[in-house]
Amino acid sequence: DGMLDPGEPLVSTTTSDAHGDYTFPGIPAGEYIVAVDTVGTPVEGWFQSTQVPTDAVQPVDVTTANAVDQDFGFYAVTRIGDRVWDDANRNGLQDAGETGLNGVTVELYAPGPDNVLGTGDDVFVATEVTSGDGDYLFEIGTGGDYLVQVVDATLPASYLTTTGNDPLQVLGLLDGSAYLDADFGYAPAASVVGDRIWLDL
Repeated sequence: DGMLDPGEPLVSTTTSDAHGDYTFPGIPAGEYIVAVDTVGTPVEGWFQSTQVPTDAVQPVDVTTANAVDQDFGFYAVTRIGDRVWDDANRNGLQDAGETGLNGVTVELYAPGPDNVLGTGDDVFVATEVTSGDGDYLFEIGTGGDYLVQVVDATLPASYLTTTGNDPLQVLGLLDGSAYLDADFGYAPAASVVGDRIWLDL
């Protein structure tokens, strides 16, 4: 079926060389599945760029001829995250016991034609919705400059920022690196009591 199913026998293993080339010499004619195990390699956790039925798995038929075009491409994963939380004491810090805000939409933008973030031509890249404990994570293919923005309409009613960093610019991110300090604190608007003191003659 072109899929690597549990219990299917392992025929052979090999390791790619310094140029990424690999071969399985001398195997009998037949139908096989080539699977790439990236664990413990320089490309562990990377995205796969080649189009195959499933990640790093490729069916191959060598019943009539050699198959020397079974190629696998990978590229580094760049990550940006990581939390939107209820800043109960409004101090802008993630203190013990403060819970995350789930169901909040976070958007990611890249610079537009003017190559400046925060202007009207910024390019939308992706959106994530917080879950778990207010967590979110963008996984993208390239580094660069990005703008992270919380969609205020998805916050609880009357909640305002306590960190003052929305939107947040993440600059000079390298391919395959991670910026996990894009955290946003919010709390309900503080109540106000007062009006006027006067001399009641």
